[in-house]
Amino acid sequence: YPDVVFAWSNYFYACGPCNGPKNNKFSIVDQSSRLIDVTRPQGSPVVPPATGNAALIDPRREDPMEFMMLDLQDTFEFTCVADAGTVAWLRADYTIDILRLNQRDYLIEARRNAFGGYRARLLEYVQRRDNGASPTDLRRLREGIQRSSHPTVWSEMVRQRMHHPSLSLLFNAAPESIRF
Repeated sequence: YPDVVFAWSNYFYACGPCNGPKNNKFSIVDQSSRLIDVTRPQGSPVVPPATGNAALIDPRREDPMEFMMLDLQDTFEFTCVADAGTVAWLRADYTIDILRLNQRDYLIEARRNAFGGYRARLLEYVQRRDNGASPTDLRRLREGIQRSSHPTVWSEMVRQRMHHPSLSLLFNAAPESIRF
């Protein structure tokens, strides 16, 4: 898309391990709901790309979690939420694959650790609140949760709380935590 090479909206900060695998790869979903790679090989002429919608989910304009979910039970990998073969599924699968979200062990381990940390902090919040902690102490605990790494894990815990008995108990004990 040479017409947006100098457009500020075309720039989006990403960490090296995410931006590196993406490189210059770009695909679209065409009118037939097929994934078409429109990456221009180096040295080839600059021509307008095929028309279609971007396959890669744009987090500036879309919520990636409308397309995927995080498995909090077992693998801590992202999975597509739409039915296989749909445009939404193609886009989620493409994004997960291009960014290697499930292929880097350290990401999976970080999500698993964040889950344990969030769960422990929420349990501490419930226990301290029930034992009469001051509003200042409770505020600090809330802020600790808000500043923790991997906020997607927290969002998924909130979203999936009814499907996980231990999370359901914790969030039921502190329904205010859903809005932290």
